[in-house]
Amino acid sequence: MGRHRNVTTAEFVIVNVVFKDGTRRSNCKVPRTALRGYADEEDIRRAIEEQERNISEMSGQAPRPIASIVRVKER
Repeated sequence: MGRHRNVTTAEFVIVNVVFKDGTRRSNCKVPRTALRGYADEEDIRRAIEEQERNISEMSGQAPRPIASIVRVKER
């Protein structure tokens, strides 16, 4: 069996992202250090857009525009 990294959810905010083309990315991690407050959706959007830019640079495809972001409830 492989090893699992011990990452606590206290370090990250977990969100589901739906893009304007209808695709979905589940359980995206946004570092809590990137947030100024618990309910600051603008910071979450900014962090996800940054992740998308990094992915698009590596893949050579254009970044996908975000339609909605939904925070996953903590367990």
